[in-house]
Amino acid sequence: MDNGIIEVEKYNSDFNSLKWVSKAISKDTDREVIMRINIKGDVCAGSDGRRLHIAKMSADYTDGMYKIIKSTKKLFMAHKVDTGDIYPNYIQVIPKWNDLKEIVVQDTEEMTGADAFDIAIEFHNLNQSKFNLDFLIDSVSGNVKHVSQADIDSPVRMQDTVEKEMWTRLAVVMPMRITS
Repeated sequence: MDNGIIEVEKYNSDFNSLKWVSKAISKDTDREVIMRINIKGDVCAGSDGRRLHIAKMSADYTDGMYKIIKSTKKLFMAHKVDTGDIYPNYIQVIPKWNDLKEIVVQDTEEMTGADAFDIAIEFHNLNQSKFNLDFLIDSVSGNVKHVSQADIDSPVRMQDTVEKEMWTRLAVVMPMRITS
């Protein structure tokens, strides 16, 4: 893999993480740098500026930005691109743990699609529809078990464990800006 190509099949432990992270990348061709996933160390991140998905990876991939070549039910492929661009500092948008209030905790070991949908709907309704429901559903589909937020107008932090920094998947969804 160290040739700048990621080729991961369904049964590889990183497959679902890469697929989940890629849900958050931008489709906007004017912002090409966020049309990529970014890998640094054992962390993979994807963002479109309105949501962020981060996952810890088990394999050792080459650091850099990757363009997705193929993403199917059985195969995920991406190649490293060197455009000279710098991936945005996504760490600064992650809400700090101490500033948050717990909203939803899912105690079950395995979450179903229906569980994820129920969590997204519950959170969407609690926040008076200030969040894009599709983004919430995509984010909780990463087996999120802990949802927290500082206040109703702030970003939401979702992660797959209730322990502070022990997450393997973390998502941040920004509230929609509603103008009158």
